[in-house]
Amino acid sequence: MSRRKSALVQHLVRKGEGVHITTVRTPSLGNRAAGNIVSLDLSMAQVPDRRYAADAVRVDVGEDMVRLFFAQHRPLGEGLQSLLLVRVPFLGARQFLRAMAGIATQLKAYLEKFNIRPPTPLDIKEVPNQTVTLDANIVAAGFSAREACLDFYHVSPYVILSLSKGGDVFAEPVVRVILTTTVLASIYEVLAAKKDALPADEMEAEL
Repeated sequence: MSRRKSALVQHLVRKGEGVHITTVRTPSLGNRAAGNIVSLDLSMAQVPDRRYAADAVRVDVGEDMVRLFFAQHRPLGEGLQSLLLVRVPFLGARQFLRAMAGIATQLKAYLEKFNIRPPTPLDIKEVPNQTVTLDANIVAAGFSAREACLDFYHVSPYVILSLSKGGDVFAEPVVRVILTTTVLASIYEVLAAKKDALPADEMEAEL
């Protein structure tokens, strides 16, 4: 890498962009211009410090992005105690679907084996006072028996631009959402059913 190119990468990736994410670069194939496909390895990534225990979820696919509404029901009575909105760009949602492909079959088989019913869809009649909105463009999922979690990370545009110039990936750990396996399955099923409504991104061929 030339001195000028190296300096540009260093300028784009600034202090405070987050934790280092291990990447694997493989040569691209097909008719695309020569380059590398970058895969992210989150197995050693720092787990987000924030925690949110979700009882239910609502998935909205809008014209600009995907919105995931996680909610906690009130301990007693009806209504919601709190709401967490995570905004995910289309690229992040499509990458989540690809990453989930490896465990989606296991997830479905487990739910069928134990006859676990799908959760009741979240009906938001009134936004609770405890409402927080966060942004994330990387979503990692895991489940064990009836328990599951989603780890959300955010990679800034500066870091994404540096990828094509050989830069490393740094991401901000946003939040870990703790939920049931059925809620995780419902998120996947809704996004999979609406995959055609998720516009492809030019960066998708590289990530």
